Amino acid sequence: MKGFLVYWHPEPRSFNAAMFQTACSRKNFTTVKDPNYLKPQIEEMNATEMNGFSEEIESEIRKIEWCELF
Repeated sequence: MKGFLVYWHPEPRSFNAAMFQTACSRKNFTTVKDPNYLKPQIEEMNATEMNGFSEEIESEIRKIEWCELF
């Protein structure tokens, strides 16, 4: 999946800022490859190698792996 997030708002405590921070969060991962810079693809590869996805994400992955037909 490719996502393009655009954020520009003069108030860092705005609803737009909160949505942006939520979309860019690391809540999907229990491990962190680079704590200083979020690169989702790198973090996803690291989580795959280190078994570092959150339980919620792991649950969804298991559902997809179980499926024989979409």
